[in-house]
Amino acid sequence: MTVRPARRSGFTLLEMAIVLVALGLVLLLVSATLLGSLRAQRLTARVSHRLITQGELADRFRADVAGATAAPESLREWAAGPACLILAMPGGKHVVYRRHDDELERTEVAGKARSSRTLPLGDDRVAPEFARSADGRVLSLRLAEPPGRGGANRVVEVAAALGGDLR
Repeated sequence: MTVRPARRSGFTLLEMAIVLVALGLVLLLVSATLLGSLRAQRLTARVSHRLITQGELADRFRADVAGATAAPESLREWAAGPACLILAMPGGKHVVYRRHDDELERTEVAGKARSSRTLPLGDDRVAPEFARSADGRVLSLRLAEPPGRGGANRVVEVAAALGGDLR
């Protein structure tokens, strides 16, 4: 006498529930990973944009300072200070950098002609500031951000010598 096992024609309700719960957990993990990677990608893009923009600003600032013959204390309605930098260029031309409404404005003045443009800072929270060395030959542009989540603020400082490299 042989006993035959009964044939199963399908899955039990408990087996189906376990498979659905397992699939739900896998989908939850996959979606959490995807959202995390998208958030990281956005952050990376924002940081990359800020670095490129600030690099271009640093190049423009260094070129202007290197081409300048002096950094006068005043010009027309502008007075040099932490919010304003005046550069005297060859040929009587002047370049004025000034902080205006949390933006950095670069103005070229040649005689009575004047042209201005706003320079991007890379981030809306950046506050530009200018400084001079004790002898007045080295000029600095400081881009400071307010403290972030970690409590530390990021500062980018660009320095350039009047008239270019003094070597």
